[in-house]
Amino acid sequence: MRVTVNFFKIVKSEWRQHGGPYADWPPDMTIITFFNRQIDPVSGGRMGNYDMTIGKRKAKITRIKVDGPNLYITVRDDKFFQGRN
Repeated sequence: MRVTVNFFKIVKSEWRQHGGPYADWPPDMTIITFFNRQIDPVSGGRMGNYDMTIGKRKAKITRIKVDGPNLYITVRDDKFFQGRN
C-alpha cells in the first residue's frame, strides 16, 4: 500500500534582514517563510489567510508576496522588541 501525502510544511522562517528587524535603520519588518512546495499565488497572497503573533502581541500584516515556495510577510512596526511586550 502506497500513501501519498500532500501538505504544506514550513521548512524555515527568518527575518529578511540579518540580525532581526531592528539591526539597521530603517527597520525591515519582512519575514521570509520557506515552504516545502510551491505556493498558489492567488490564495497565498490573501492577507486574510494569515494570523501572526510576535511575542504576546498580534502582528498587523501590511503586505504579502508569494515567490515560488517562499512567502514574504511584512508586518507593521509596532516596536515588538523594544521592551513593550
